[in-house]
Amino acid sequence: MSAAPVILSIEGIGKNFGGFHALSQVDLQVADRSVHALIGPNGAGKSTLLNVVSGHLAPSAGQVLFRGRPICGRPPHETARRGVARSFQITSIFSGFTVFENVQMALLAQHGLCTRMFRSAAPMKRDEAFALLQLVRLDGAADRIAGQLAAGDRKRLEFAIAMAGTPAVMLLDEPTAGMSPDERAIVIGLIRKINQERGVAVLFTEHDIEMVFAIADRITVLHQGSCIADGAPEAGSPRFQCNK
Repeated sequence: MSAAPVILSIEGIGKNFGGFHALSQVDLQVADRSVHALIGPNGAGKSTLLNVVSGHLAPSAGQVLFRGRPICGRPPHETARRGVARSFQITSIFSGFTVFENVQMALLAQHGLCTRMFRSAAPMKRDEAFALLQLVRLDGAADRIAGQLAAGDRKRLEFAIAMAGTPAVMLLDEPTAGMSPDERAIVIGLIRKINQERGVAVLFTEHDIEMVFAIADRITVLHQGSCIADGAPEAGSPRFQCNK
């Protein structure tokens, strides 16, 4: 069977903050429809790399290609519209709005409908919003205030918001941070579902090694801003192609 095509290519990425080299010559390729884990100790540069890919930070060197086309230097909202969605370690939702309204607003924004100030938004994109809530198993909580949700439910809501843009790639930063074992299991199942049923490639950072080996097709290790190992997990332990 031929290898899956590369959908996201990170080539020679460097990022400096003054005299501090947060990233140095990072090379990484994410295959289409794959789940790719990015691991390493605190301060290794994992979140910084996701911020560069998503457009929240401009790289000091190198380039990022999405479907073979460069996306560095574009604002985050444009990167998201092209098909690269970003989820943060701390959930980013409208806490005072309902679960349904959060997803509906994301759909309206994606379709350029938020500027229609004099039209009622209530009937717009309702079916699509409920379909996304069903995907993340939050349709029963549609009328709840988002700020009242538990950590795992907030993360699922953020996934639904990200999916409003019909992404081809999702960037997830510590998706199970601070969750109970039951909440982690739900989120892990959701990542699998988004990947397998929707065909979305996932690049995620994670400290939970059990989770990494449970769902990752490939693992990359960062240390002090450099990629030191990369490979597929085998027999419960990764056999890495070391770069140093």
